[in-house]
Amino acid sequence: MNDTEFKDSESSSSKSKIGCLPFLFLATLVVLIYEIHMLRTATPPADSKLCEHSSDCGSGSICDEESKACVQICAKDQDCEKGSICNLEKYVCNNSYDLKNGLCSRKYQCILYGECTLEHGECRVANDADCQHSRLCKELGECSLVRDMCMAKTDLDCSQSKVCLEKGKCYAVNYRCSDHHANAQCTNCKKLGLCTLQGEKCIASTSDCASSLLCKNEGKCTVDKGICVVGPEDCKNTKLCLNHNRCSEKDGRCVASDQDCKDSLSCKRSGLCTSLEGRCVAGSATHCTQSDECRLRNHHCHYSEKTNSCSSITE
Repeated sequence: MNDTEFKDSESSSSKSKIGCLPFLFLATLVVLIYEIHMLRTATPPADSKLCEHSSDCGSGSICDEESKACVQICAKDQDCEKGSICNLEKYVCNNSYDLKNGLCSRKYQCILYGECTLEHGECRVANDADCQHSRLCKELGECSLVRDMCMAKTDLDCSQSKVCLEKGKCYAVNYRCSDHHANAQCTNCKKLGLCTLQGEKCIASTSDCASSLLCKNEGKCTVDKGICVVGPEDCKNTKLCLNHNRCSEKDGRCVASDQDCKDSLSCKRSGLCTSLEGRCVAGSATHCTQSDECRLRNHHCHYSEKTNSCSSITE
């Protein structure tokens, strides 16, 4: 091939590439217009209908306040129709109508992996909020956006996840939840929350305290000067609250207030309706006689002012 033929061939190839550009632009524009149209004109599935109240919906459905459409309720994937999964954030099946979030919110990738935001025609992870609504966050602690995907960035991400509560994997190491803290020198990490190495000393951070046994067992979930202490709202989610009605903070400890005792099952069952030195006791004979143990079992009830307790004698 001589120089003239080569130049003619190169020129022809360039013209061919240039000629393709309008077609590629048109194809991209068509796809974009289609996605916009779908977002604006999306309609409820056949099994959904618009509603004002849940009474407008059939059995097994509720009225979603945002979309004003009937949505199927669920507790597990098996409750949903084939091809759908249960959204454990709202307890509705993922094929239910969601006008606010459009196409992406109804896809598996949104509920499972946080790919809930439409960008350039694709569903992607756009922010931490997308991750925090996903099963990756709830089950594996991968609740933060890192390099276009959900990962475990901090110990706080891991602290409320299923793998932390069930398997003790409460520390973010290399963007995954692990049962070994990155600062292996801090031997009192899991128990006391002293997980962050500062110089030669191990101190607590906010996420360290939230992941510690001190938080779970004693309500010491708030960091103060490098150690974990009881904060104003920390006691409510502890074993002390669940098992002993000690749901209120006082002087740095979880104690039972009068209101805690009145609201407790111990009051209803055993008459322990009054707070005394941070614990629930029987405060009067009336509390004893109105308790389930006395009233429902045909017992004669005796109130001891000395021990602040109820005792019963079977008829």
